[in-house]
Amino acid sequence: MKKLLTLTAILLTANFAMATEEGRQHDGKGPHHGGRHGGMMFKKIDTNNDNIISKEEHNAFSDKMFQKMDSNNDGQVTKEEGKAAREKMKQKWKERREHRREKTE
Repeated sequence: MKKLLTLTAILLTANFAMATEEGRQHDGKGPHHGGRHGGMMFKKIDTNNDNIISKEEHNAFSDKMFQKMDSNNDGQVTKEEGKAAREKMKQKWKERREHRREKTE
């Protein structure tokens, strides 16, 4: 369990780092205006829109992600729950891509 929580923390931290770095380097191109989802992620985490992600905002985002992964609400994320959450997110991304393609055709 400790390994899974550590892995979850690492992944969330990596997402945060990517969001902040890509948000800074954004060139205004692409659908997300911040590289590969960076600007969008930054805006999602920066809930008060001050262009700074506070520890509280980061923790709130992490808690929200954890809650989404913890499908049985027992305060723990199993490997299976993690895989299921990932698959659900991949399906959501796929649907969004298809929707965007339909709009451009």
